[in-house]
Amino acid sequence: MDLISLCPNFGRILSIGRVKALARYAALTKAQSIRRMQADRRIATLLAFAIIYEIVAQDDAIELLNQHLSTVLRKADNKGKAERLESLPKLDVAALRLRDAVRFLLDADRPEVGLRAAIFEAISREQLEKDVVTIGEISRGKDETRYFDQLIDHYSQMRRFLPMLLRMIPFQSHVPGDPVIEALTFLRRREGKREVPMEKAPLGVVTKNWRRLVLSDSVPDSRFYTLCTLERLQESPTTISSATSSLVFMAL
Repeated sequence: MDLISLCPNFGRILSIGRVKALARYAALTKAQSIRRMQADRRIATLLAFAIIYEIVAQDDAIELLNQHLSTVLRKADNKGKAERLESLPKLDVAALRLRDAVRFLLDADRPEVGLRAAIFEAISREQLEKDVVTIGEISRGKDETRYFDQLIDHYSQMRRFLPMLLRMIPFQSHVPGDPVIEALTFLRRREGKREVPMEKAPLGVVTKNWRRLVLSDSVPDSRFYTLCTLERLQESPTTISSATSSLVFMAL
């Protein structure tokens, strides 16, 4: 509910300091005392309480979300780094075999005729194909500095609170055309509505670290797109906030 629209002149009557004071009073006083107030004062007190504590609740929810995402991202990075260390011996073996194959190509003393046959005689074609796949799976590009692929383990956990988060907190940014807000708006529209296809997802939110995961197919991956949006939200605490608090302070 848009509380400001219920009483558009509220901010012109009371200053923000007075609104906060009324909210604190309502939080501390007994219900009987509020019930005995004159009607106008009782309405103003309860409205001030609802406005201020809606802001507090949303800000607390955003802070808890940031803390949770920070923990999940740290776990994903730690797990990714550990798995990468474990895979390095396998990567080394594959890379060394490919090095030996390339040495055949670079050896000026070897005739070019029958070169492929000589390479495959030394190292089988099947083995080289496996080594190419191994290096492709384990190696990371210069833009892949984070281990976001590990976040997929936490996707089901994110889905538990995401619908309510999108429904209850109207995010906004002071940056015009913020790609994170566009992505959140898209996810809100898509929630529970299969007719909103992923082909229409705004891709400005997808950074280089996320591109390989989100755009691995012709259609953006909905799971990684969601995780990407939440990670970008966590990275934008100074530009993105609850729209309710901004609306209140503009009105007041």
